[in-house]
This record gives sequence, C-alpha cells and structure tokens, in this order.
Amino acid sequence: MSYGRIKNGVVVDIATEPKTQYHPILSAEFVEIPDDVGAGWTFNGTEYAPPADPEPIELETVKRAIISPVEFKLLFTLSERVAIAELRKTDPVLDDFYTLLDDTRLTAVDLAATSIVEGVEYVINELFNAGKVENVETRIAEILGGGDASTSA
Repeated sequence: MSYGRIKNGVVVDIATEPKTQYHPILSAEFVEIPDDVGAGWTFNGTEYAPPADPEPIELETVKRAIISPVEFKLLFTLSERVAIAELRKTDPVLDDFYTLLDDTRLTAVDLAATSIVEGVEYVINELFNAGKVENVETRIAEILGGGDASTSA
C-alpha cells in the first residue's frame, strides 16, 4: 500500500509508512494512493494521471570556427598587419595579444573564445584610431566570422 501527499493537484511525496517517515503534521496530509502512482502525477479529485512527457529539447549545434594562428593573422589585410606590427612597439596590450598568437605552442585559434573576441575588438579599435579601419563593428564581425579579410579594409 502506498501513500501520497498531494499539493495543488500534484503528488509531491510518496511514502509507505508516512507516520514513521514524516513529522506528524506532514504525515497527516498523506492519503492512500494506488501503488503505481508516483511523484509528479496529477490528481483531479477522482483519477490519477502520469506527468506529460516533457517537450524534447532541441539543442542548437554551435559551430565554432577553429583555425590556425597563421589563418587567423591572414584574416587581417596587409595594411592592417603592417599597422599592427608598428602599434605593437608602443602598445603593451597589442604586444601581449600578438605574443600569445606568435607562441609556437599555439596550434589553434578559437574565434569564439572570450580572449580572442576581446583581443580582436581591441585590435580593431586601435586600427580604427590609427585610421586603418572605417567600420569597427563590420570589421570585428568579418574577422570573428572567419571571413575573407582581403576584400575589406
């Protein structure tokens, strides 16, 4: 024999001996239920019904663009690369970002990684300040999208 505690039409607890398993105040709320009823079942006053099957969750497949460091650098135009090399001499942030990219142990660049996104945003803003980029948002999107940078500049 099973007992269930029903709240707002839903079986919330199941017990075989509620008087010994729960505090007397709670055990008084248990009623006899069919043995096949479980927690989560609904009760409309006369019948019990199992919970509805959950809606299937469709997981969106996220494609992450992972490219080599050289492929990443080639997303910048020739004039951008030359300007970056010049700016690195006096900009410690740019130098740090490109020092990591130049590290021979780096084998892949994930264009969705936070550090890469922040780095690209910084680089493009500095290139804008240097007059080498006209539209910051467009250029950032092109690079992080892995697009062909040679057609813009």
